[in-house]
Amino acid sequence: MEDMKTQIAQMDADSDIEKIICANLRNLRLSYSLARATDKALKKILEEIGV
Repeated sequence: MEDMKTQIAQMDADSDIEKIICANLRNLRLSYSLARATDKALKKILEEIGV
């Protein structure tokens, strides 16, 4: 019975780790998207002012 509790606890921990990893990946994708959009906007502004 104790072995079963240990396995369940490990599965819960693994699930929590997966959730954290997925959240971090989502944040990285969002940051990358925002950075690309900012770069495009900045490039356009610089082109318009002739820099």
